[in-house]
Amino acid sequence: MTVREGVAVSPQVRDHLGPSLEQVLASLWPGDCQTCNQPMPGRRPALSIDEISDFAMATLHHDNCRPSDWNTDRPIPIGTAAMVTNHTWCALVPVVTGDDGQEQIKPYVLINPTLELIYLTRSPLGQWRVEPHFALEGTGFAPPPFTSTTPAAGATATLQATELTISLAGGALGPFAVTLSDRARELVEADRGATVVITHAIDPHELTDPVQLGPVLRGDRTVMAYVRIDRAGLQ
Repeated sequence: MTVREGVAVSPQVRDHLGPSLEQVLASLWPGDCQTCNQPMPGRRPALSIDEISDFAMATLHHDNCRPSDWNTDRPIPIGTAAMVTNHTWCALVPVVTGDDGQEQIKPYVLINPTLELIYLTRSPLGQWRVEPHFALEGTGFAPPPFTSTTPAAGATATLQATELTISLAGGALGPFAVTLSDRARELVEADRGATVVITHAIDPHELTDPVQLGPVLRGDRTVMAYVRIDRAGLQ
């Protein structure tokens, strides 16, 4: 579940985010505290924002590790990749392909790359919004609608047994591993890759039915790309 309920939000954070607060809280999950790196479930999380000009980073912490605040003065504390939690899942999605309108089942790899951290950008009108594309510049990911079968320039996949690993150029995020069912592996091999969906709109571990993907595939806090398997890594 997201942190909409029970999260500590200071008046300063509420004032700065305004109506964007709801979307920010709906995009965060209580994984590990971004101060002490200990699990958050069972303890009250606090929302903190670190701002630099028109960019900001929203993170979750134990309330007693870092109380909710809006930081514009202190250096932004950057943790290690090990401090953030990612969740993945492979969904088999019916997709209309070609001009005949026929449906085919395609593998969609869902990745929430940072449950406890999101990036925000500020619009020309001053409203903050969740920006899933911020750390993915140059990788070939883009918001839906998505129909491309051109491989993403900045992402690769390797398949070993039933584990598919997605790696992104630059190493700022990932790598991300997902366990495939036998059917999903067959489809990934047949397509020589998979559609990869990077999103802050859902926790893939909470999905039980591909129907739940509707808002994600329509572009809610989501970017997508076709990622081809590196044949050297196919086993």
